[in-house]
Amino acid sequence: MAASESARAAPAALDSPIAGMDKMGEVLVNVADRPGYTPEFASYFPRGAGTNRIMQYFSEFMPPGERPTHARTRGLVRKFFVPEATLRIQLLSSVTHLAKTYDFPYTAVPYFIDMCGRNQFLSMRALFGETDEQRWDPNVPPPSAPPSYATRIPEPVVMGNTTHIVESQHMMQLSTMDNGWQVQRIGMFRALLTPFTTVEETPAPPGASTGAHGMQYHLETRLRVQFLSFSTLAQVMYVPTNTLRYGLGSITVPKDVVERIMQYGVEREKRRRAVDDDDDRHPKRAHNGKDARAAITSTEEAPAAAHEAETASSVHDEPIPQFTMPAVTNTSLALDNFMVPGEMMNLLDILDSVARLQELMDIQLREGRGPAEILRTFREQRERESHVRGDDFILGDLMNISVPHALFD
Repeated sequence: MAASESARAAPAALDSPIAGMDKMGEVLVNVADRPGYTPEFASYFPRGAGTNRIMQYFSEFMPPGERPTHARTRGLVRKFFVPEATLRIQLLSSVTHLAKTYDFPYTAVPYFIDMCGRNQFLSMRALFGETDEQRWDPNVPPPSAPPSYATRIPEPVVMGNTTHIVESQHMMQLSTMDNGWQVQRIGMFRALLTPFTTVEETPAPPGASTGAHGMQYHLETRLRVQFLSFSTLAQVMYVPTNTLRYGLGSITVPKDVVERIMQYGVEREKRRRAVDDDDDRHPKRAHNGKDARAAITSTEEAPAAAHEAETASSVHDEPIPQFTMPAVTNTSLALDNFMVPGEMMNLLDILDSVARLQELMDIQLREGRGPAEILRTFREQRERESHVRGDDFILGDLMNISVPHALFD
């Protein structure tokens, strides 16, 4: 690392709680005097706060039973990322040993999350093994990733304000698809975080002074992501959907199944009422137990009694039929070498192209370089990316990650 220990030493955390900190220790309320980057409040977020923030992000990313909506994903990204953030996803193929890298800016991240929900992803969870977190001086640019993690693709430039660096070389993502397939990704991740303040609004209590629409405004300071990177190698496995349903939240019952259940209930009720009406028309005769002959049913009454008993038994004792959900064929999901649905990979390429176009315009305005020169730079970077091989420095590390063997069975 280029910075010295004194240069990167972060201020010590406060020993006593502060009035503006919430009970969970995750947000400062009305402590900052302006929105935007506020790295001077890094001391309020001790070591471990960055890891907790990443855990919270994954718990809200694609929770089981909740389909992402664009409004929800935009709120999620605003809650966890700074406006200049970059989400990097590097997919490694165990077949070709090649890597495919996507860099999504802040504005493209909601579309990526929406894309997951629209391409048969039902839920996505993350588990972490050994996680290392260090505090960093916000006046010094953050260091590059360690050699055991770094790829040959340069990272986006983060000029400063970084106060927390979270890294893990023992990460596992478990994605569940609509048809019961599960994609398990093992790999590494790296996150750069900084305190960032936003203006938030809440409903005003009765009698309080309010702004427009009866809302109160305040400043919230949270740790937010500047750069989040994943390098993952995927394996696929199948688990029957019926086994997963109890752990995936609510599911939609097809309309035809509901109609069959309702039709069965109506027919059963009709048969029950018919039996009750027949009982009213033919009341049972009282029998004297002491007289054996009075207990014998007459020849004329025997067929009616037998029919009555058979009808009552058929209504009250018949087994309830089983109503099954339609099975989903496992061939309905086609995954490529990176264990991503083929249609989604095409959409990722389109989204990446749009992000590159935005980057091209930003570079042209900032540096004054011509579009042709910038496109040549992009092409050279793509050529380097397509030839990145993980045999020596990535795939070897990933294959040695210690995870439960049952996950691969």
